[in-house]
Amino acid sequence: MADELQGGWVIVAGEREGQPADLLEDLRFRDGRFLFEGDRVTMSTGGLERSGTFTPHPGDDPRAIDICLEDGTGKLFLGIYAFHSGRLMLCLATDGGRRPADFATHSEAHAVLFVLEREGVARPAPSPPAGRQSFFSAVPWRWRDVLIGLLPMGAVVTAPAWLPLVSPEGWWILTLLFTAWLLGYPLWVARRRHASPLRFPGLRAFAIETALAVLLLLALWAVLALLATAGAWLFDWPDTSDPSLEPVVRSTDRASTVGILLLAVVVAPVAEEVFFRGMLFNALAQRLPWVVAALVQAIVFALLHLYALPQTTLLAITGLILAAVYRWRKTLLAPILLHSLHNATVVALTVWFVAANPGPPFLGVEWDPHEQGCRVTGVIPGSGAEEAGLRAGDVLVVVDGQSVSDRRHVTAVIRRRQVGDRIRVEFLRGGELRQVEVTLKERPQ
Repeated sequence: MADELQGGWVIVAGEREGQPADLLEDLRFRDGRFLFEGDRVTMSTGGLERSGTFTPHPGDDPRAIDICLEDGTGKLFLGIYAFHSGRLMLCLATDGGRRPADFATHSEAHAVLFVLEREGVARPAPSPPAGRQSFFSAVPWRWRDVLIGLLPMGAVVTAPAWLPLVSPEGWWILTLLFTAWLLGYPLWVARRRHASPLRFPGLRAFAIETALAVLLLLALWAVLALLATAGAWLFDWPDTSDPSLEPVVRSTDRASTVGILLLAVVVAPVAEEVFFRGMLFNALAQRLPWVVAALVQAIVFALLHLYALPQTTLLAITGLILAAVYRWRKTLLAPILLHSLHNATVVALTVWFVAANPGPPFLGVEWDPHEQGCRVTGVIPGSGAEEAGLRAGDVLVVVDGQSVSDRRHVTAVIRRRQVGDRIRVEFLRGGELRQVEVTLKERPQ
């Protein structure tokens, strides 16, 4: 006997053969009610009442249940059940079929899904028109879903070691595959588990959420600016802007530039919100306090972008705010729009910076990641680095007084200087620490 099942339950939604049920017309659901008392169960649907016994298996994953009717046929219905937001999701095999593996009811599954609420519990008020029902929060996520979803992230974490070996075409293929995984995997799992199809918001909801996203963007940037200022004052943070976009904007390959910017402003916000807020946050929030769930997903979200500590910290705060917005608005459209506007603003500021600084300084080296800093793989002829004596194989460890951990960090340090400035560069050559003065020159077009 499972205490969690005891009592009366009213059918409020249902699904069979992958389609939502008509509660007024379908006899399987009309005026539906389940009553669990001890080891007895009474099912009332369409004016027909049937009784029998039930045996729950709450230790299984998903939790299993056997219902045996005492109507002369002795039919045994094998099923699974789960609880979410006070509702009972009960999926039973039809025609004596095998126990369902999940809550999908497509034609091959031979199952019917009941969504029930306890009797005597007030039904929630109708949702406001701004899209208050969250599709992803109603999905009974499992730990297995999260672990499988995070598997490709291992390749992202090790990217600094192998990404320099990948051609530009290979980079595009890997990026598109990874983005497709972020978007497609959660949608696939959600569709198999959810009783209702994913519905897109209407124009009115879109307009409301867009207006709110503009206001929230101002608040987000105010928070990030305050934290960046505090970090620079307390921890001597360097420039916290994203230096990876500047080379993209300055590139002469316009097709790649437009593709990357569209990816950043349109595609990435949708894919990342579906994965991190839609799946990861909801899966954690179904088991942990929502604040803890929001914090954990924000940290994972930030770490997988492989930025230096200052940018990672600000990105984690951004992920935390996006989760809070999602929980408030109860629609993934809200964080998607805010995320997209945030990225669009970053792109616009980068374009403005490039236009205002047509000839920024550059060090004059090509590099790969190294465990002690950045390993020089080539020196640009005529550059300040060449004149200072830097050569391939040197490992840069300190640039202009700042320890460097990756190429983004080096770029951020150089951007604070002007053409003609002299900076001190410390590097390892043959295991020996050396230093030179490099005169920054204008980046060639």
